[in-house]
Amino acid sequence: MKFLGDADFAGKLKIIWETKINHNSQNMLILCGSVSSWIYENILKSKDFVGRVSSEISLNELSLADTVNFWKKDNSTSSYEILKILSVTGGVPKYLEEIDIRKSADENLANLCFKSTGFLFNEFEKIFHDVIVKRCDLFKKILTVLSERKLTPKELASRLKISNNGDFLNQLYILEMSGFIQRDFNYSFEKEHSRITFLRLKDNYLRFYFKYILPKKNDILSGQSVFDNLSKLPNWRTIIGLQFENLILSNKHEIFKKLGFTSQEILWAGPYTQRKTLKNKGACQIDLMIVTKLDVIYLCELKCVAEITPSICKEMERKLSVINIPKRKSIRTVLIYDGDISERVYDKINAFFDEIIAFESLL
Repeated sequence: MKFLGDADFAGKLKIIWETKINHNSQNMLILCGSVSSWIYENILKSKDFVGRVSSEISLNELSLADTVNFWKKDNSTSSYEILKILSVTGGVPKYLEEIDIRKSADENLANLCFKSTGFLFNEFEKIFHDVIVKRCDLFKKILTVLSERKLTPKELASRLKISNNGDFLNQLYILEMSGFIQRDFNYSFEKEHSRITFLRLKDNYLRFYFKYILPKKNDILSGQSVFDNLSKLPNWRTIIGLQFENLILSNKHEIFKKLGFTSQEILWAGPYTQRKTLKNKGACQIDLMIVTKLDVIYLCELKCVAEITPSICKEMERKLSVINIPKRKSIRTVLIYDGDISERVYDKINAFFDEIIAFESLL
């Protein structure tokens, strides 16, 4: 079978399946790809393959616990060094395989991202080549906008100045299915299901690419040195905060374990946004809200900064003063952080938050 580039590949595949492969019950056909939009549109949505697909598997990034195995031979690597790597690679196995654990995070990222021969320097073009080349420009615009902040589909369409129609929603679904973006459903205390959804750039590499690699691409190709270390990148503290949130949200099950309950005890868990209305006291955003079946709600503040200060208590106090939660619900506050908490402020922070979870404990 050689149908590379054949527009009728799916049709010919069906014929071969019916006439040759399917006659042997021991045969199994597996279709896979890093960007699965072609499979979705030509196989899963095709009436020719209805009833013929036995299973759909979407491979997620490795968990935090599993990613640590890449450093298991080097116990001297700090949790912050690992976090810096994951803030760019996420838990993508192939990206992690390119890491040289004998070198620092900054050295690794300099070689992978800021050299023309680096694996992650051209990774974007590899991802968006061939199967989605016709939509590459639109996808790039969508991802670029979402790299700045999360938006509803309607807000995103408005930013892009395009119609919020079925075709646009289909493009979003392809990006979501491919693991590049995440659709977070906002929780509703009043209705069984909330209609409000927010789109978030889930892929850590893509945000790093749009923010730091793409703007310097021509300079890198010309041989200029454009990278010293992560801390000197513009707005790096803001960006690593967003990358940190992605890592925690992708590993919510580890947070459940730390808080002492299982996934079966959870009604809902995800980012929560309250917009100002006439019925509430103001707007607020909860990085991670966990609603349990025991009428207990955990409000989790995610913070990745060099030094954790008592100001974080004031941030949560403000959110507690405006968030509109039914009176019959109990509230617990949780701090999930990476950074230093000095002895002089630890007692105050520990007294305010019901639970404190350090990033290194998740590793």
